Amino acid sequence: MSASDTPSFAGPDLQTIREAHRRIAPHIEETQVMISYPLDELAGALLYFKCENLQLSGSFKIRGAANAVFSLSEAEAAKGVVTHSSGNHGAALALAAQMRRIRAWVVMPRNAPQVKVRAVEAYGADISFCEPTLTAREAAAHLRVRPATLLLWARRGKVPGHKLSGTRRCVWRFLRSELDAMLSAPIVRSNERDKDETSATI
Repeated sequence: MSASDTPSFAGPDLQTIREAHRRIAPHIEETQVMISYPLDELAGALLYFKCENLQLSGSFKIRGAANAVFSLSEAEAAKGVVTHSSGNHGAALALAAQMRRIRAWVVMPRNAPQVKVRAVEAYGADISFCEPTLTAREAAAHLRVRPATLLLWARRGKVPGHKLSGTRRCVWRFLRSELDAMLSAPIVRSNERDKDETSATI
């Protein structure tokens, strides 16, 4: 990948993160921070793990989804939101929409894991299925846009600010601490079925 092809993200400033913190705090869990003595010994450092797997909807993605949904005006929110997702982002957006009592449409690939489909259904989203390619997913989502106000997803190199600021709110606790470094290491699978649209590492 050449330098010109490398994605660049204009991340939010600290004030934007603070605003996201205030906006989504009533709607998310304050997840635990864990430690591991064996890993500390291996790393030669003190390590802290933010357990976003214990977050509402099962992942950190509720942070960005909630920030986006609760940033909408009343007129915008009344029209609903749309995304495409193979699982976690769709569930997060569906839950955020449920919290605000607005409609959500989620396009999912036909081979999405059933446990993911059931999660999106449980949060009340309207699901439509498409072929398991990014092109098909985006096309199907755009077909749903006409009645909806906001099309919510992030592709590599095109991450909306509300997702960045909402997601980075999960490290807000660490921003107030004296740490030498922070490292985010999400697990990303390479096959198309499990590719979610928020593939940028935050």
